[in-house]
Amino acid sequence: MSDAQYKIFETFLREELNYLQSLQSENVDQHAVINERSSDPSDEGTKNESQESAFREAERIKVRTAQNIQALKAIRNEEFGFCASCGGDI
Repeated sequence: MSDAQYKIFETFLREELNYLQSLQSENVDQHAVINERSSDPSDEGTKNESQESAFREAERIKVRTAQNIQALKAIRNEEFGFCASCGGDI
């Protein structure tokens, strides 16, 4: 892989990482709103469903963020573009 290709991937990954971090911030803000109490049982059910959805989204963001960080480290170590299991080109 050429230096230009590495730079393209690195730029893309950094932009995606910034996007994921903004999603994470939005998710934290949404979680704060969800935690407000309600006296209506149907509102509580909706709140619980929203909370579960926010937790699932937070987990997806966490996994994608870790993958991006790992890919950026691989670029830095000139290991990006190779299979982690067999070492072959991707």
